[in-house]
Amino acid sequence: MFVVIAGGGRTGAQLAHYLLNENHTVHLVENRKEVISRIHKE
Repeated sequence: MFVVIAGGGRTGAQLAHYLLNENHTVHLVENRKEVISRIHKE
């Protein structure tokens, strides 16, 4: 399944991790560079 998540806050990031672990394709939309950096490190 291809999923688009708007927002990389706590809920969006957790949802993205869960879906990726379930082998889904995830596209996370986030404007804040610091949030993107944090998520990328995880």
